[in-house]
Amino acid sequence: MSKNYGVILVFLGGICWGFSGVCGEFIFLKKGLNADFLVPLRLLFAGILMLLFCLVRKIKINFLIFKNTKHLFTLLIFSFFGIFMCQYTYFYGIELSNAAIATVIQYTAPVFIVLIVCFEQKRFPNIYEILALICVLCGAFLLSTNGDLNKFVISTKALIVCFLSSIGAVCYAIIPRKINMIYSPLPNLGFAMIIAGIAFCLYQKIWEFEVQIDLELILAMLGVIVVGTTMAFGFFMVGLQEIGASKASLISSNEPLAAAIIGYLWLGTSLLIVQIIGFALIMIGILITMLKKEKS
Repeated sequence: MSKNYGVILVFLGGICWGFSGVCGEFIFLKKGLNADFLVPLRLLFAGILMLLFCLVRKIKINFLIFKNTKHLFTLLIFSFFGIFMCQYTYFYGIELSNAAIATVIQYTAPVFIVLIVCFEQKRFPNIYEILALICVLCGAFLLSTNGDLNKFVISTKALIVCFLSSIGAVCYAIIPRKINMIYSPLPNLGFAMIIAGIAFCLYQKIWEFEVQIDLELILAMLGVIVVGTTMAFGFFMVGLQEIGASKASLISSNEPLAAAIIGYLWLGTSLLIVQIIGFALIMIGILITMLKKEKS
């Protein structure tokens, strides 16, 4: 398989992730449902599909993690403070704003991960890390206020929820580091999704939701669960093997742009000019972080 093919696969993975966010927005806008309905089902079925993907790719699924109390506790923390927090606040952020805004704000997570690493290493951020943080903060300001301190273009609640999704993404990356060194990361992800999905389904009593099922809803749910999970991770993981983690992370950052373009073409969602500048600043901050990581 050529390097170019690996790049294409990772790029397609980013598009799939962006597409799934817009499918969620469609479900909220057109079908009158909410994140309380979508997220538990997404987590449960996505987790099952993830384990099936591991079986197909012959990735070892190690159930010994459930016999080690310390590792199981880490998996549970990952399930609720990583997977659940990241996914629920992301889709709730879409519900309160739109897929483009929620996705790009969640993608600020790498910048904050770098700051956490600086804290762990007991050092000050370097010029690149400071520049990335400034770009992200200025971008978030423009994205949410359109440059006017007295007026929020998106609600304060939406902004807080979207940034919580970014914190969730940080937890998603940091919490399972040790267990991922012992067990395969993808099965860990599948287990965590299933645990969080079952718990949230029971908590929300998902069977009591009044849902009018039609073809559009089924296709949108498949977009969130299948395209946004199996296809996205499948493309990304196969491409990752060809081009490496640094390049794969950089290329997959096309997800926010994909969400913005698909949202505009499908749902007519658009950003104001100053918001587009804010969107661009956040993307620049993300790219600075990833390019610096690739060079280091």
